[in-house]
Amino acid sequence: MSQAQPSTACSALERLFKTSGKSRKLKKNAQVFPFLDSPKTLCLVVQGSLRIVLHNPENDSALCINNLKPGDIFGEQGLFDSAQMLYATASIQARTNVELVCLAHEDLKQAAKKLPNLYGEISSHINKRLSETTEKLIQMLFDDVDKRCYKSLIEITRLPDALTHPSGMQISMTRIELAQMAGCTRESAGRAIKRLRDQGLIEARGSCIVVNGIRHGQPFEPAPCVRTACV
Repeated sequence: MSQAQPSTACSALERLFKTSGKSRKLKKNAQVFPFLDSPKTLCLVVQGSLRIVLHNPENDSALCINNLKPGDIFGEQGLFDSAQMLYATASIQARTNVELVCLAHEDLKQAAKKLPNLYGEISSHINKRLSETTEKLIQMLFDDVDKRCYKSLIEITRLPDALTHPSGMQISMTRIELAQMAGCTRESAGRAIKRLRDQGLIEARGSCIVVNGIRHGQPFEPAPCVRTACV
């Protein structure tokens, strides 16, 4: 998912969210189905994080294709008069307590008559999401399970609920959640966790995982002789 670039001035889209958007709060694990929302709304993540999950038609298998964090938007489907979806193939689940600002599609279309660059901003978000989806596809096609699991853990260190740890970043993730991100079984995810731990790349105790040598998704130089377990 796309993340808004830091700027000293609000973009036209951000200003519109502030002036015309409505606040919406979600509890942890709450589900959102943007394809089916009525009226259609475009949502901006203000606080917390969410996960985007694809389901097969039988709804007995799931794959997490991305995570949303503050500055990301979703719910643009239908904004460009695309064909109506008959059923939802994707859902969005709150990983934490979440605060959103939602803007009705019709309000955005009216505003775009005076501010046509709004569509350009939304297109930039969509293009970035496409790039991230392509990267996810490349991982699924060419990376082995261990590498997919490790990259998934690093991705979670970029979210606001990740905690700074002396050895790296501390996150909370179940084996099922990791399996859904890496496109493997729960058992394969568990074995990958053990191998990554044996290599010293992570520390793990239950769902508490420390990704060593990483600070908010980027490598860092840890302080010498510092190594602690999950807190």
